[in-house]
Amino acid sequence: MTEPILFAHRGGARRRRENTIGAFRRALQLGATGLETDVRRTADGVVVLHHDAAVRRFGLTRRPIAALRRSELPARIPTLAELLALSGPDVPLSIDLKDPRAFEGTIAAGQDADALSRLWLCSSDVAELRRWRDAEPRVNLCLSAERPPPDGEALANQVRAAADAGAGVVNYRAKAWTRDALAPVREAGLAAFAWDANDRRVLREVLDLGIDGVYADRVDWLVATVRKLAAAR
Repeated sequence: MTEPILFAHRGGARRRRENTIGAFRRALQLGATGLETDVRRTADGVVVLHHDAAVRRFGLTRRPIAALRRSELPARIPTLAELLALSGPDVPLSIDLKDPRAFEGTIAAGQDADALSRLWLCSSDVAELRRWRDAEPRVNLCLSAERPPPDGEALANQVRAAADAGAGVVNYRAKAWTRDALAPVREAGLAAFAWDANDRRVLREVLDLGIDGVYADRVDWLVATVRKLAAAR
């Protein structure tokens, strides 16, 4: 069995403060082979790593990140450029663009780090994926959703639309994957990722399907469990 990419969700959200350089560094030390993060754009155009739209300043009121300059954010919030420098040339980065305005800055950061080929930009909107593909043909794209459509024809249509938009991956919640869901993905020549693989039974099931990448919050547990299950085969 080829080991899937082991993505540390937000750097391993259950062990360290999420989306921080400390979390990402620790995830790599623990054996993560991929990193996942969220990006937003500041008022002065800097792409930073943060899930929520707003942030507390000095422990008081919450302010939108989009309304703040980079220098006004807490020091713990890193830039995408800092993560690219930390992760090195071989680590895939799965990126959830929480702010559509962050696209251009994300591409610019990837270009500056010579890293476009290892960025996976994720969206649930096929039209958005198509816009990204038209704007930048070198970056990897990922259709990310909660679950596949329940109807087989609708699923096939969704997968074809994602492929036509330039996506290379379909990414569903781990517990939603089945062999029936996987079949049209493989027929379209796409890879399959599984997010929220935080349960051993669910993780085992997606590994049995031959999934190509898994996301989890506990990096040490993810690495140990995947390798233990592989050794038992």
